Amino acid sequence: MNNKVVSRLLGFIILLSIFAFNFSFHNANGVLEPTGVESSSNPLPLISLKPVEYTTRVGESFTIDVNITNVEDLGCFEFKLGYNTTLLDATYVKETSVTSICIHWLPVDENMTFHPDGPLTIDETTGRVWVGALFPGGQEFTGNGTLVRISFTATGVGNCTLNLYDTGLGDQLGNPIDHTTLDSSITVRANAADVNDDGSVNVLDVKLVKLAYSGFISPPDPEWYRAAALAEPDDAVNILDVKNIKLIYSCVQ
Repeated sequence: MNNKVVSRLLGFIILLSIFAFNFSFHNANGVLEPTGVESSSNPLPLISLKPVEYTTRVGESFTIDVNITNVEDLGCFEFKLGYNTTLLDATYVKETSVTSICIHWLPVDENMTFHPDGPLTIDETTGRVWVGALFPGGQEFTGNGTLVRISFTATGVGNCTLNLYDTGLGDQLGNPIDHTTLDSSITVRANAADVNDDGSVNVLDVKLVKLAYSGFISPPDPEWYRAAALAEPDDAVNILDVKNIKLIYSCVQ
C-alpha cells in the first residue's frame, strides 16, 4: 500500500472519529446520549421541580411546581415523585394553565375517578405522588411550562429530597420522548419562634429576639427573620415580635 493511500485512509478514520464524538457518546450507565453540536442546539426536554432548593418551617405549607422545558408535540406525560413522610405531607395536586385542557387524568379508582388530594394520586404510606394526563388530539403542547403544582405541609425537622422517577413523555402518536429530570431539596426547620433552631422555644430565643429588636445583633440570614418576625412585617423585628415570643414561650413551658 503506497503512502498516498495510507494517508487518505488515516484521514478518513480521523474524520469518522470526529463525527462520532460530536454526535453521540455513552454515559456512565452505558446509555447512548446526544452530545456535541446536537446536544447544545437541541437539548433534551427536561422535567424539573421548582424551586430546586427550599427552606420551610414545621406547620407551614408550600407548593412545588413540576415543570417541562424544551418539549415539542407533548401528547401525554407521567411522573412519580417521592418524598419523606416523616418531614412532609403531600396534600393536593393542581392543574395549571398548560394542563387545564388535559383529559384522562391518571391514576383513577374503580369508578374511573381521579383524586387530586388522596389515593391513588397521593400515597402517604410510602411517600409518593403519582400523576399522568393526556392532551386532547390536535392540542399537543410545545415549549416550556408548568404541568402541575403539588402542595405540601411540613411536619418534621430535617432535610429531604423530592425525587422524580418513573417519568414518561409521549407525542401525539404515543411515541416516547427522551428526556431528563431534575429533583428538588427541602429543608424543614423547627417551628416559628425557635430562632436558634435548637428544637424548642426557650429563654434563649426570647433573648435573641430582644437583642435583634434593640439592634445589638444582626440576623445571620433571611430565614432568621421567618422565625423571629412573628408579626407583620416579616422582614424586620419589632416590638410586637418581642411580645409574641414572650407569649409563645409562656405557653410552651
